[in-house]
Amino acid sequence: MSRGYALVSVLLLASLSLILLMSVHARLVRQWTQVNGLEGQLHALIAAQNGIEIARAFLPSADPSLLLAGRDGVFQGTSSREWRNPVSFAEAMVLDPLEWVPASDDGIPFTSEEESLQGIFHSSSGGASLFRFSNNPEEPADQDQDRVFIVRSMGIVPAIGPIHRLPFIRNNVALVEARLRKEEAFLPPAALTLLGKQGSFIWSSQLTIDGGPVPGIGVLPGDTDELFSDLVASLGESGASDQIRGEGHSPSLSLITPSQSIPHIAHLLSPTFWLHFLSNLPDYSIPSSLADVDEPRLAYLPDGGMLDSDFKGLLVSRGDLFLQNHAVVDGILIHLGGGTLTLQENALIQGGLWVCGIQPTDFELGLTEVRIQINGAARIVFDAESAKRALGCLPATRLEWRILFPEMLL
Repeated sequence: MSRGYALVSVLLLASLSLILLMSVHARLVRQWTQVNGLEGQLHALIAAQNGIEIARAFLPSADPSLLLAGRDGVFQGTSSREWRNPVSFAEAMVLDPLEWVPASDDGIPFTSEEESLQGIFHSSSGGASLFRFSNNPEEPADQDQDRVFIVRSMGIVPAIGPIHRLPFIRNNVALVEARLRKEEAFLPPAALTLLGKQGSFIWSSQLTIDGGPVPGIGVLPGDTDELFSDLVASLGESGASDQIRGEGHSPSLSLITPSQSIPHIAHLLSPTFWLHFLSNLPDYSIPSSLADVDEPRLAYLPDGGMLDSDFKGLLVSRGDLFLQNHAVVDGILIHLGGGTLTLQENALIQGGLWVCGIQPTDFELGLTEVRIQINGAARIVFDAESAKRALGCLPATRLEWRILFPEMLL
């Protein structure tokens, strides 16, 4: 009898121990699954954000007329609920990124040289970022005018643990949306464009300012007409009027105002635009002495300096800046005031020149004096292709950013 009780006690203790061990095991598995799920979702979110940054880097060099319709040039419409997404949430849950082929190429970047789609970026961890561009809701879906685009990036990371065995869930998925603006505000409306309150000009009678199809010198509207009056008076005194060529009669001068043909100019009259632009410039600061550069780039000289070699791209400067003899800027030069811009003998700017006297605040542009001195046979020549290449160095502006979920109206 006592042996029977002992056996029952042993079996009872063994059962309790087994139940306890199974409970602990189940708890550990559940916690491990939760941790892996959170880690997977974090990795998917990081992958989605990486896709946004890749798209942001691609946008400056993209042709907006080709971007929305994709490689085939045919926009297929907005009938699908998730048409802005690179893939639907349901498809992303089970998708193998290596086998992804978009149902539509609308908004999928491609390179014309290779004729290959570029809307996917694979990570070393086996995950991927899929992204698609679409037009902003304020405009027709297939017609862009304001250069503002919606880009949605889907981060996909393979699930780890028991969840990956479910037939309807193989991946951790995150979707991020950003509103990006392709910056074309500095696309030159003239060979030389001025923005300021008043001007101090020294012109050489041997200079050449050639706008070709656009004005030689354009003046953006300010608080008064003082800048334009100073310009006209200085040209009359110097005898350089005949050297200002371009659209219309010589001297080719024009007041530039925002219009349907040049809507991007409106950004330059906004303090918010300038504050954002100036706050990001320090990231591109370089020494005051520039070496020859083969590839176009964005560079900032916060204290001016001297350029005695060739530069390609977008060069921004403040303070006294000297372009020495035979120095060449192939692209766009933006001088922000705080000193004099001096072009020495045979210096050349091919693309466009902006000279702006500006100290913006939250409420006003803070226009100041612009100062230019041109010596000898220096030249400023408008070149649309050089200007576009230079603007390709200017990162797209991220206006908004948000995380999207399947339950939202997409």
